[in-house]
Amino acid sequence: MSSVFNDTRAPFFPNTRSAHVKQNSNRLSKTSLPERNSFERSSQIKKQSQNNVHVDIPESVKDFARIKSAVDNSEPIDKTAKIQSLRNQIQNGTYEIDYDAIADKMLQESF
Repeated sequence: MSSVFNDTRAPFFPNTRSAHVKQNSNRLSKTSLPERNSFERSSQIKKQSQNNVHVDIPESVKDFARIKSAVDNSEPIDKTAKIQSLRNQIQNGTYEIDYDAIADKMLQESF
């Protein structure tokens, strides 16, 4: 009994997805879809598309790839000795802050 009413009645919520799907399926069944290309036509299309394919890679992308490969191939920098030396100076109270270098760096960063 419910299948009879589903085909003839309007959907209860007309703006729902199921209502739109049902309306679109009715439209598709009434229209005829085009047939697939023949084997000859599909091979002709494939041949033309292979001849016309061309990709341009910007120079900036090429430069980035070169830089990345150079960094990946370089030796890692080991700063554990320097870090340990600074730790020891701070713990012993012998580390001196270079205020002029800090001021110069701050000015370089802001200008």
